[in-house]
Amino acid sequence: NKVFQNRKEMISMKKTKKVNPKDTQKKAVKDILKDVLASVGTIEEGSEYGFTKDTLVVHAETCDIQVKLIAPKTGVLRYEREEDEE
Repeated sequence: NKVFQNRKEMISMKKTKKVNPKDTQKKAVKDILKDVLASVGTIEEGSEYGFTKDTLVVHAETCDIQVKLIAPKTGVLRYEREEDEE
């Protein structure tokens, strides 16, 4: 742990927060999905039902549908296609 020389330095360290580009992108996609899926039914946050924060619940006409946003694992930004083995 770093020893802070003075209180000002400590406060400035607290204010700087790293922004995760995956979280930013997920939020953008989630906002778009909410708008589009509203034509199918009502939309709620999955956290209201015990799901993760990046889950939406769509209350459609015949049943509920869960939409889960998942980004690639840590250190990976893109998924790679699997190649067919022949």
